[in-house]
Amino acid sequence: TQAELINPQGLPGWRWRDGALHDANSAADADTDMALALLMAGRRWGDQALLDAGRSMARAIWAHDVAIVAGRPYMSAGSWAPAGEVVAINPSYLAPYAYRVFAAADPEHDWLALVDTSYELLFAASGDPLGAARSAGLPPDWVGLNRATGAIEPVALAADADLTRYAYDAPRTFWRAALDARWSGDGRATALLQQAGFLRDEVARKGAVGAIYAHDGTILEPAPSIVASAGALAALLELDPAAAHGLYATQILGGLQRDADGALAWGRPDDLYAQDWAWFAT
Repeated sequence: TQAELINPQGLPGWRWRDGALHDANSAADADTDMALALLMAGRRWGDQALLDAGRSMARAIWAHDVAIVAGRPYMSAGSWAPAGEVVAINPSYLAPYAYRVFAAADPEHDWLALVDTSYELLFAASGDPLGAARSAGLPPDWVGLNRATGAIEPVALAADADLTRYAYDAPRTFWRAALDARWSGDGRATALLQQAGFLRDEVARKGAVGAIYAHDGTILEPAPSIVASAGALAALLELDPAAAHGLYATQILGGLQRDADGALAWGRPDDLYAQDWAWFAT
């Protein structure tokens, strides 16, 4: 990984393909997960080299991923995002549990302030700031943070015109909040999970959640997806544990299949994203 993936900023490039780093820009979720893994491994095995690598990556995250808006830190979507007039933010990248670990490893930076702004942004983005007539309490896949006004607003990336949907990114928001609730006991994490009553109602009606919803809860893709099930599972563990266990049995364990070669997988074996999130849910 160090030889092939780490860019000159000390962060992992987000796309490696055909034997080379295809896009050296970082993605803040991968940066955060990797730095946290290094620090956890260094602590577990008493390995100073891993601790140093994790601390160095955490500092690089602050230097290149964090945007300072009105004097406060916000986690942008990656090294490409902090400098714009509208800072691109993916709510499902926000990981307060990791920032608490980084605060101990890198006390020179105000990681706990980043915990605060992350929760402020998560609550705001899940509400009604995105032009919808109403909100179903679901976080969007992406939002923008306007530097001039400090307001949350829709953001356009590439050819995708509507990123306010709860689709293939946003469910991870609940999973990360649930992890912070388990590790830190922060009441804000619990409160965010308790906003997922819409998903609880969907599971009560249908036994599953759809893959994509509009910000107001209109269903856009009724078939379940693994990441949507993982996100709902995380929220339901707080809201309705019995429903969570039912969802796990039907959508996670029930979705595991053996192919003709005897391999076990969720859906297509080459769908890495589905395998990732089925494992995280498990």
